[in-house]
Amino acid sequence: MFVPGQGKGIFVHRGSGDTLHAYVKFSRLLEWFDDLGRIVAEFEGWAPAITKLITESYMEPVFRPHYALLAEHRWGTGSGRDPGRRRRAPHAAQR
Repeated sequence: MFVPGQGKGIFVHRGSGDTLHAYVKFSRLLEWFDDLGRIVAEFEGWAPAITKLITESYMEPVFRPHYALLAEHRWGTGSGRDPGRRRRAPHAAQR
């Protein structure tokens, strides 16, 4: 599930054993995430069923940075290279 907001969002997926893994998205320095209260305050006014995904957990949050390429980024190709090779599973690339 993806719940986007202006400059933020909550992402959730189902894990093994009927668990949910919830993630929040902000473009901030990693140190900003040290305070869970600050994160929760960013979602004030959102539906409680959504915010419970980040406030009611049986474990402490794990803060991990997420890196992404700019939308304008393009992979270059060259003679003798297979541009699709890096997108296939290793066994598929060997066929």
